[in-house]
Amino acid sequence: MLVIGTFRVNAMEDGSFLLWFSIFLSQFFLWSTIFTSQQQQQLLQQQQADLLLQQQQEEQRRQQQQADLLLQQQQTNLLLQQQQ
Repeated sequence: MLVIGTFRVNAMEDGSFLLWFSIFLSQFFLWSTIFTSQQQQQLLQQQQADLLLQQQQEEQRRQQQQADLLLQQQQTNLLLQQQQ
């Protein structure tokens, strides 16, 4: 006796075993496709987050380099003023 939802089917007696087996296979492939799709979507989202983080880190590094350069220029100007 095969129980699917509220239906009770004796698959061997009424010859519908192949029908129920094909329904099972189609459901299996449907859910495996959905699962795979979700995994791919999560991977894409992670890659996008990684890229955004990398861009933010590069921007912070660029801003830090600009700040360091400005500080160096200010220190140089201060030294020149002290030497005059």
